[in-house]
Amino acid sequence: MSREPVRLFFDYVDPLSYALTEFLAHSATHGIEDVMWAPFELRPPPLTLLTPDEPALEIHLEEARGILAPLDIPINRPEIVPWTRKAHELSAFAEEKACFQEVHRSLFRAHFIEARDIGRIDVLIDVAWGAGLDRTETKAVLDVDRYLERLLGRRQQATRMGVDGVPTLVVGTEKLDGFSSLEAVLALLSSGTLQGDQGG
Repeated sequence: MSREPVRLFFDYVDPLSYALTEFLAHSATHGIEDVMWAPFELRPPPLTLLTPDEPALEIHLEEARGILAPLDIPINRPEIVPWTRKAHELSAFAEEKACFQEVHRSLFRAHFIEARDIGRIDVLIDVAWGAGLDRTETKAVLDVDRYLERLLGRRQQATRMGVDGVPTLVVGTEKLDGFSSLEAVLALLSSGTLQGDQGG
């Protein structure tokens, strides 16, 4: 008997993805380690970049402030919204090096608190170094697109699951698109109770 896997599709430039990451990191009931973090680029290249005043991002920013305020965690309106493919590649590298959570949260903080351009390789190398990764190895990994095929495959899988935006939470056959309330998120997380033998 095991729980259904909990997948949270996210992007590093989405305010609600950041807010839910921090909420789960501080939650005594549903921890950040209980979630399978699934990358989903809001605007993959060659699509045009989003702008900071994009209406959907503005709405997510206000909702994120409501989640983060009780935790005394800041969130700022970014000056730019870069492509995030390289940031997701760094996360994939960090996952293999057993420091995903640290890099994951640091990327959000770099974008929403420190106003850094997480689309730049040099910024990503600094984030990696702060998490204990080697600068030279990180640059080599990002320069050769080592994880590109993996990311493209995950996006195709997400699309087949009906995911078309972030944050999207999937537990078994249940799916919560976007964000309506923390109560709705917690209800779906709690619905991943014992569903029968899933093979571990």
